[in-house]
Amino acid sequence: GRVHGGEAILFVDLRSAADRREAPGIAGSIALTVEEVAEQAATLPKDKPIVFYCACPEDASSAHATLLLRRSGFETVWALQGGLTAWQEAGEDRNK
Repeated sequence: GRVHGGEAILFVDLRSAADRREAPGIAGSIALTVEEVAEQAATLPKDKPIVFYCACPEDASSAHATLLLRRSGFETVWALQGGLTAWQEAGEDRNK
């Protein structure tokens, strides 16, 4: 994937503060709510890929935040399919 290409990806953790306390997110992530993404879109980098993740069914928050930024002219923005759970499971698989 893109991570191995040496490209710096900005991971954005959309989970609630309580969820973040219970389970650590992806290393180097920044934590924002969907509302903050909308308010701060102008301050986010357009020159690096942005990946949103959450812990909600169907990745609803991530999909919403991705759409918000795409409408603001961001091209390299995605929702992490399966959210944090899928990422952690993939990581565990790699370490076996």
